[in-house]
Amino acid sequence: RRTTSIQPEGEILIRGDLRIDLARHVVSRKGKDLDLTPTEFKILHILATRPGRVFSRDRLLDEVWGNEY
Repeated sequence: RRTTSIQPEGEILIRGDLRIDLARHVVSRKGKDLDLTPTEFKILHILATRPGRVFSRDRLLDEVWGNEY
């Protein structure tokens, strides 16, 4: 079972071997930074904070862009 933790001092979300720094918008896996676009970061953040939840394409687009898409 994977664990999730948020450390308030740096707003860091840890999901398995992913480390998501919410304040800096930096994601690393096994200590190596991943090069993500802002949209990819948003999608990853949404999915990481809601484990086990299934999103339709429309719902995910709404979560990322709101009514702009």
